[in-house]
Amino acid sequence: MSARRELTVRGRERYRHARWSKIGLLAAVLLVEAAVSGARLGATAAGWLLGGTFAFAGLNFIRMRRCRTTVGAAGVTISSGFGRGRTHPWHEIRWVGVHQGSGRFGEYFTLRVTFDSGRTRSLPALQRSSLYPDPDFDANSEEIIAWWKASTDPSTRFRPTGNWLYRKSPEQLGRLLGVVIAVVIVVVVFLIQT
Repeated sequence: MSARRELTVRGRERYRHARWSKIGLLAAVLLVEAAVSGARLGATAAGWLLGGTFAFAGLNFIRMRRCRTTVGAAGVTISSGFGRGRTHPWHEIRWVGVHQGSGRFGEYFTLRVTFDSGRTRSLPALQRSSLYPDPDFDANSEEIIAWWKASTDPSTRFRPTGNWLYRKSPEQLGRLLGVVIAVVIVVVVFLIQT
């Protein structure tokens, strides 16, 4: 397997094919948020709310563009966008497979790894959905699965059982985190105003 070249998949390549018409919906939501918060909370509180929203969105955009997955003889290196990333040796990985689910924008596919601890992780930049169609997803997934199969003993592999977290896409988890952050910001702004 050492003769094979490393494969690196970067977020900036994946998000190049984004459906910007659907992403424009998010801009409309921000405009509605600005109007409602300006009318209900006043200029200062609306500024804090929108500032927090834009800061969260900006950091998420940077993270999405910088995330990457590198697969090679040493294992899988996962970088979520900040820092060098962490390399997981092949002997720690018990399963690599494509997970299929459905969300608000339709069906999605993501490549996930399961570690010997039972923890499951989606590989950054290796996802396909109607919002982010990736023409290379299938070929990249097959290559990574081939690396895994060639680098591990079949007796150490197991297929994970799906728990609540396993069934959620990274986009769904991001939206959930965004809602939680927005609620916290609104509560803090209301507490400041009272």
